[in-house]
Amino acid sequence: MMVKHDKKFAVDNSCANLSIKYNMLYISVYQLIQREIENHTEWGQKLTNSKNARDLAEEYRNRMNSWRNNIVQFITRVASFTS
Repeated sequence: MMVKHDKKFAVDNSCANLSIKYNMLYISVYQLIQREIENHTEWGQKLTNSKNARDLAEEYRNRMNSWRNNIVQFITRVASFTS
């Protein structure tokens, strides 16, 4: 069984425990990728070269600003109906 999850969720322990309970194998892809990069393998180099840097704080601010703008527009529309 393969499980894809966002890295921000700490589910490795839960998945590992479930795999033990149901006699399955759980391998964290993040751990495999990290090992490849740290050991400077051919795949590790390819992974490092293909990595895209992201400014998560900037992405978060943009999403929050968009959300705020949508809320303001919604409130403005609702206010126009009630007045």
